[in-house]
Amino acid sequence: MNTLLVAASAAIESGNLLVRSLAVLVSSMLPFIENKGAMLLGAGLKLKWYLSYALTTVGSYSPVPLLLKMKKHMPGAKEPRSRLLRKAHAVLERHEGTIRKYGPPALFLCVCIPFTGVGCWIGAMLARLTDMDEKRAALAIFCGTLVSGLITMLGVYGLVGGLQYLLR
Repeated sequence: MNTLLVAASAAIESGNLLVRSLAVLVSSMLPFIENKGAMLLGAGLKLKWYLSYALTTVGSYSPVPLLLKMKKHMPGAKEPRSRLLRKAHAVLERHEGTIRKYGPPALFLCVCIPFTGVGCWIGAMLARLTDMDEKRAALAIFCGTLVSGLITMLGVYGLVGGLQYLLR
């Protein structure tokens, strides 16, 4: 495992645009990192803002169609075992009426908030658990991803550009 990390860090530091772009794309597909963390990685790897935005948007959204097709409950397991999942399930049950009432606009707002951990994966799970229409949910999640990426890009590249200007 350590050898894999050393090889990955050496490939990223190599300066190859394709390798850096793939690192941003793959990291944006991971839950909790999504486009927010991958945008920071793109800025750290000195990718152009438009390339980072495109890669993180595509990477963040790519698991959504698969997540929307998942079953609501695993066969034979109705009650979550971990305490964290039980709490999350309780919160969802408490707010399920609100999510059902407002539907895709609520999902859009949930996804477009640029906080780490709130994004496409959570939006797809909310849509799946509330039995929302897949096409409407997918559109709301995609639009939320675009807005979240835009907000994050402006913050990250504005901050990085400002710091580079100050440190000259």
